[in-house]
Amino acid sequence: MPKSEIIISDWNGTLIEDKDEALIFEFIGRGLIKGSFPLHPIRFLRLLGAKRKLGKLSDGVDLPLGEYGVEVLRQMYEICNSIIRGVEIEPIIGRVNAYASDASRRLEERMLRPIREAHRASGKKAGILSIGYRYGIDRILSAGGYRETFDFIEANELETNGSKVSGLSFHTDKVKWLQAVLSKLSLSPDETIYIGDSGHDEPCFEIVRHPIVSFLASDDFKQHCARKFGADCVPESETDLLKYLQSI
Repeated sequence: MPKSEIIISDWNGTLIEDKDEALIFEFIGRGLIKGSFPLHPIRFLRLLGAKRKLGKLSDGVDLPLGEYGVEVLRQMYEICNSIIRGVEIEPIIGRVNAYASDASRRLEERMLRPIREAHRASGKKAGILSIGYRYGIDRILSAGGYRETFDFIEANELETNGSKVSGLSFHTDKVKWLQAVLSKLSLSPDETIYIGDSGHDEPCFEIVRHPIVSFLASDDFKQHCARKFGADCVPESETDLLKYLQSI
């Protein structure tokens, strides 16, 4: 059996308690609202309208598994893009930096500590694959002292045109994304550990040799994965996770 050479992890609901990007978007939005009034009243009204749309979208979603569907996430990104296009990048970066310190308190250290130890001791590569916001992930990990644990972060990016934002990219097909990352690194799914917390990650579980379910996943999802992929993929403690990472 090939030895695992890389640990790739989801972000939201896996390495951080947040299930989606709503909190960071809201924090950025509040800052933009404050900065847009009274000098930019039209932007101010657009921001308030976007806040109402996002709230209505969230309220209308049933979350039996603790996750948003891809279509809902797409609509969220469209709403956010409609208000950040043309905005100067610097205030957004400033808000993300301010957000990171508080958000780092919600990091799931029971996952992060074993990944860090496996990365250090065995030389396994480690990375993050997320439909979240890459710069936000980077800053939160840095604030929590875990940025050096990961060799790369593959996530959506703020795209710019000069000093202004043109939009936030939105990639959702994690299997194709995972395959592209492994191809770039000349690694195979048989050499890969993938960590996730929800149905969005299950297609990745299906192609790698070593799927692992986050402690933050729902009990229903843990039980489902234990039946489908084997009990080893659902560690019961931080110690169990570290031993498993060291054994494969």
